[in-house]
Amino acid sequence: MKLLTPKPKHLWSLSLITIILANFLILQNTLLGIIAGILFIYIYGQKLGAVIFPNFDHIFKTIFGAFSLLLIFTSIFWLNFYLTTINSFVFIFTIIVVPIVIELLYRQKEEILSVDLKHVIKQFSFFGWLYSCIYFLLIGTFFYTLIKNSTEHTIYSPWDFVSWKIFILFALATFFLIKIIFAYKNKFSLLFIFIHFFSITSVALIIYKIGYGYDPFLHLAAIKNILLEGTLSPKPFYYVGEYSLVIFLHQLTLVSIEQLNKLILPVLFSIITPLSIFYGLHFKFNWKPEITQLTSLFILLLPVTFFINTTPQGITNLLALIIIFLSLIPSETLSKKYLIFLSLVTCFFHPFFGVPIFLYSLFIYVKDTNLRKWLSNTIKICLLAISAIIYPLLFSSNAFLNNQNISFNLNKINWPTFNINTQMHAIYDFIYIYINNHLLFIISLAIIATIFTLLYKKNKGLNNTIYFSILTLINFIILKYLINFDFTTSTNQGDFEQRILYLALYFILPTIMFFIYNLIKTTLSEKSRTYKYFGLILIIIMCTITLYISYPVHDNYKNTKSFNISQSDLNTVHWISENSNDNYVVLANQLIGAASIKEYGFKQYIDQEFYYSIPNGNPNGLNHYFESLIYLNNDQEIINDLFNTYNIDTAYFVINDYWTNANTAISEAKKTADHWIAVDNGVNYIFTYNNPTSLHKNTE
Repeated sequence: MKLLTPKPKHLWSLSLITIILANFLILQNTLLGIIAGILFIYIYGQKLGAVIFPNFDHIFKTIFGAFSLLLIFTSIFWLNFYLTTINSFVFIFTIIVVPIVIELLYRQKEEILSVDLKHVIKQFSFFGWLYSCIYFLLIGTFFYTLIKNSTEHTIYSPWDFVSWKIFILFALATFFLIKIIFAYKNKFSLLFIFIHFFSITSVALIIYKIGYGYDPFLHLAAIKNILLEGTLSPKPFYYVGEYSLVIFLHQLTLVSIEQLNKLILPVLFSIITPLSIFYGLHFKFNWKPEITQLTSLFILLLPVTFFINTTPQGITNLLALIIIFLSLIPSETLSKKYLIFLSLVTCFFHPFFGVPIFLYSLFIYVKDTNLRKWLSNTIKICLLAISAIIYPLLFSSNAFLNNQNISFNLNKINWPTFNINTQMHAIYDFIYIYINNHLLFIISLAIIATIFTLLYKKNKGLNNTIYFSILTLINFIILKYLINFDFTTSTNQGDFEQRILYLALYFILPTIMFFIYNLIKTTLSEKSRTYKYFGLILIIIMCTITLYISYPVHDNYKNTKSFNISQSDLNTVHWISENSNDNYVVLANQLIGAASIKEYGFKQYIDQEFYYSIPNGNPNGLNHYFESLIYLNNDQEIINDLFNTYNIDTAYFVINDYWTNANTAISEAKKTADHWIAVDNGVNYIFTYNNPTSLHKNTE
């Protein structure tokens, strides 16, 4: 009898999986987990890439293979969440079974994945090395400056904590990035583009020590609950894709979910986005590598605000960009079934925005499939028709299922206007003309690019993305000017509308880049250097302004009033928790609520409402009382109404010192509160109101 023994090349894989399992179950060493996790993703990413991307080079196979591997594990965890629970057994089972399946598929390929480093090095020129060294020096100083100025305090803008010289550093780094692209003229320059994109998306990650934004803390609390109990109750219809991805990477590497949730999206966006754009444009138009890479920088026409925090919406936007640009690749090179897979996974993260992307992927798949002409045309017409009204359908269905109200109303159309805000400072005036009108500028550029592309005889079929950009824009118009969602706040509805508008702009990006490429090609062919220098300066300014406007702004021209959780906020919720019973509410801004969720999760509900005031669409909820207290200042009357509405013993009213009328509100609250305390020398004030009825009952 012949014994089956593992081949030496498989022993490494077997040993790696054994180390991962031993570390997960026994050792619990984070450093070992990081090393083993990276090796696992790299090795099996390579092998999976060789199986599903046979027509691509090593770079694409490795990176997109690793990305696809993460999405496979995400899908398995997502499925287990709805069928059973997410627990340790799910991780152990999948970390064994998935590699076995990949090994079996990979054996059939008999492909050796390797890179000829000597060949790559030979392509480097002296100037390439010189520009690279200068770039690393500049971008290293950029990161050092951010790290040195990271803070736990509440700040108006990250730019308040760093010198304006950081923008000079970034502008110079952008200049040398362009020099590197033209010095190497190969795919090696993509590495520098990855770093450059990450330098833009990582500012919040570095500056805000505790974290930035509001939504990430809600999602972190949900992830913690799944880790403890294996599920959420009730099980949500969306967001679980992000939770599954974070939990898998946490179990694989043992890195904290807080750190993972900060890192995942900025890292993925910085690597996957430029790669998708490069290969999409390269295979679609067969452009030279250096021109394609330069053109890919123009995605920074749009702020990267969606990609600085790991949220389901942010990952959905990332997947949308990937699908749009990969759809440009001919079907003989990339199977359109892969787009279907990506779009289905997108629905796991956020179905409201994943379903429209799925319709686009299905349209591309049907168009490239050999169906009978009448059947193909029928399906395509149906998909286009549904896509034109998909968002009203989705939001109306959600409202119906949850017994929520919507109303139809013809709102006045506010056409975008050109905004000029000059303060007699030439540089800042010029910058803010662009900042205040950047959306109008992009829309105008999109219209010009679309007209040029449709009239250009060699546009090579960009019509698909143009169609879906127009259809998404129709959805935007319907939601903005015809429908009101009574179950949500105007701010939340505005956020939804903005996301839909940006999706329309994502669809039109390939057309804009096609137009810009032709401008670049014309500029480079001009004998005069004036055109070249003008184009170079334009790209540098565009990238630098995008860095600036992607984050909260606080200057003489604009104040976005976007704050962050501070250590004082955490100290505030700790004090309240330690000095109260279980029957109380806290009236504070939503970041105090986020601080409580970060520390204690969704600990308590009073009359089916979360006990910290947060905007939730309820016009008479706790947030209504907070806004009344902070703005109206008739504290005793408001507090009496609160006690009559909610069966509570105590109410806490928290005022942050950065609030516009903080001094007035603090002065009025001191007159009526039963007790007050200043946290961290007056950064926050906590005012305590006791329910006299409850006190009387306790006395009896």
